[in-house]
Amino acid sequence: MHWFLDPIINHYADFKGRATRQQFWMYTLFSMIGYYALFLAGFGNLVYLFTLGLLLPTLAIAVRRFHDIGKSWKLLFLLYLATNVPALVFYALVFSFGGIPVPDIVFMLLPLVYVLFLGILVFLLAKPSQLQVNKYGPPFAEVTNSPNKVNEP
Repeated sequence: MHWFLDPIINHYADFKGRATRQQFWMYTLFSMIGYYALFLAGFGNLVYLFTLGLLLPTLAIAVRRFHDIGKSWKLLFLLYLATNVPALVFYALVFSFGGIPVPDIVFMLLPLVYVLFLGILVFLLAKPSQLQVNKYGPPFAEVTNSPNKVNEP
């Protein structure tokens, strides 16, 4: 539970510094467990509040995770756009514009674009930490296997 509460209590909107793979993925796991537990229990309105309440800490830990691999928040933003815009367009075409003819190729390409950019995003979030100091700060001691000393480049 520490993995879920620490980013919320101590780093709610902290976009500076670094977050390890374990910190990011454990936070993601616990937030998804909470989300699905509320959803399956039938608390639909609480799901929205839960998601809204976790928006800033989720963005913050993702930005810090990108910092840990030496990438900027701008790349994360572009990947979020590239992942979500095709999904929104696909949703709009399927459910909102029923009377407008849309070529079948659009329905084939939009999900592929979504999966491609989602795969790139997951690949980057799963990359190992940089073991040396980068412009976002030093690595965590558990990453460098040295409790008191940071590996220098």
